[in-house]
Amino acid sequence: MSIVSAFARRYPSTARYLGSWLARLSDVCDGVYTVILSEFIADGSRSPLRLLEREVTLAVQYCPNFAALVAEKDPLPTDCDQANRSVLDKLAEVHAIVGLHRLGFGDIVFSGRPDFTASKDGNEYGIEVKRLGPSTGIRSDLYDERGGSVETGLFIGKASSNGKLPKALSHGLKGAIAEKALQLSKSRPQGNGIIWISLGRDYIPASKYETFGMPGYARGMRRTVEQSLNEAMATPLLRFDDREVDYRSTAFVILSTGADQDEKVGNWPQLG
Repeated sequence: MSIVSAFARRYPSTARYLGSWLARLSDVCDGVYTVILSEFIADGSRSPLRLLEREVTLAVQYCPNFAALVAEKDPLPTDCDQANRSVLDKLAEVHAIVGLHRLGFGDIVFSGRPDFTASKDGNEYGIEVKRLGPSTGIRSDLYDERGGSVETGLFIGKASSNGKLPKALSHGLKGAIAEKALQLSKSRPQGNGIIWISLGRDYIPASKYETFGMPGYARGMRRTVEQSLNEAMATPLLRFDDREVDYRSTAFVILSTGADQDEKVGNWPQLG
């Protein structure tokens, strides 16, 4: 029995709707880390996979053209690393569907540009989704003290709410907000936009594709996350790709620290 077939017996909804991705990953990532499938091989009953199964089932119900979300990245790239990243980006969108519904949004439709449209209280919104992945520079400098290395598996890092972590997180959020606000200004010039930001771990703990340690710290330091989000939105003009972006055309930022956590909604200053 192939690994994809064995997975399908345990997680039928995930296999049914994401099956083309799983088959591609199995082909292009032979013998190396593979998103979803490596988690299944390590422990087929892991709670992240059960959560993914449940939320895929819900997302299909809440987003009637869910198949279009999958089709946008079907087939996946032939490079394993790129394929893994593509699936993780798409899993952020899957969770965004479920999270938006939990926050009271309806009529959720995958539209590509922007990623989704949805309605709430008689208003229609355009939604862009951004997953924060690994990076260099300010956003990767999280630790006040560190020793060892990730490569050897003997890494020890100390971060605090009064140290480098808030600055790193705020820097990443500013970049994500500016990038997606620029996209929304083109697709939704009339406003009513939402930027959904995932801190990088929606279901699968794929450390290679995350800002190292960020998801765990973001969960444990709720006040730090709130402070970083408020700081990121403290000024109306943010820089992206050497351009100043006025994000005020966007109505809300929604920050997801993980599929097992409640989202944080950051109202824009002019709407507060």
